[in-house]
Amino acid sequence: MPPLSPFNLRGIVVVGGIAALFLFLGESVGMRGLGFVIFASALIGWKSGRIPYGWQGHEPSGYITGVLAKTLFVLGGLVGVWMVWDPELWLAILDWADP
Repeated sequence: MPPLSPFNLRGIVVVGGIAALFLFLGESVGMRGLGFVIFASALIGWKSGRIPYGWQGHEPSGYITGVLAKTLFVLGGLVGVWMVWDPELWLAILDWADP
């Protein structure tokens, strides 16, 4: 088995952290944590300024850049902030709330 790259290791830690929030601190806290990660991802994407697309496991076929990429990052960031602001709504939207 090849060693994990730092990028993959960070992903595993983030996913594990979000799962721990959901399991040990409750759905609302987990949704807020997920919103924070989505917002942080949008900020990182904004800095890169491009979104790669193509087949997984191959070099990207191309990149979405410019105004469209910035607009998508802003929308993603707004969704993340909204998840932090109103986690109960997002739990209901995603049908993750307890009945």
